[in-house]
Amino acid sequence: GPGQPGRLETADQRLAVWEDRSGSVRAEVVVAVRNTGGSPVRIALSTATWTVSDTTGEPVASGRFAHAFPRVVEPDGEAYLIDGVSAAFAEAEELVQLEVDVQAEPVGDDHGFVVLDVADVDWTSSDDGGVMVSGRVENSSTEAVSEAYTAVLLRNEGGEIVAAVYDVAIGPLGAGESRAFETAYPDTPPVDPV
Repeated sequence: GPGQPGRLETADQRLAVWEDRSGSVRAEVVVAVRNTGGSPVRIALSTATWTVSDTTGEPVASGRFAHAFPRVVEPDGEAYLIDGVSAAFAEAEELVQLEVDVQAEPVGDDHGFVVLDVADVDWTSSDDGGVMVSGRVENSSTEAVSEAYTAVLLRNEGGEIVAAVYDVAIGPLGAGESRAFETAYPDTPPVDPV
C-alpha cells in the first residue's frame, strides 16, 4: 500500500533476433518493469543487465542497459529498458533465451523528474526494414528540464512488444516548449507496417 517500499517486477520482455542485409546477426532486447510497491523507485542503471543464452543455456551475449524510460517509476507505473545487440560470433538460431536483472533504488516523492508528453507520433520502415519513428516532445509542466528523452514502443494487436526505439539527444525544454524528434535507434528487426 501507500508508503510501503517500491518494488520492481518484470512485466514483459522481448528478444527479437534477425540477420541484417550484410548477414550480421542482430538482436533487440526490450524489457518492461512495473513498480508493484507503494513508493516511487529509481531504476539502478549501474546494475541493470541482460544476458542472452543459447539452447544449452550457455551465455552468447550480455550487456548493461544505458537508459530507462522513465528512470523513476511511480507506484503501479511501468518503465522500459531497450538495448541493441550485435552478436558477431553467433548464429541467429543460437540466441534463444533472455535473462534480465533490474533493481530499484529508493527515491522520495520529490525526485525532480518531470513527465513530458509525446505527440504526433508517426512511424515508417527505415531503409533496412527496421523502424523509424518521429514525433514531438512537449513540456506541459511549469518547470524547465535540463534534458529530455523519449522512447516509443510498437505493439501488435495482441499487445505484444514488436520493437522499440529511443532518443536521448532532445536537449533541454523550457516550460511550455516542445521539440521534434526522429530516431531509428537502436536498430530494430524488420517490421511489417500492417
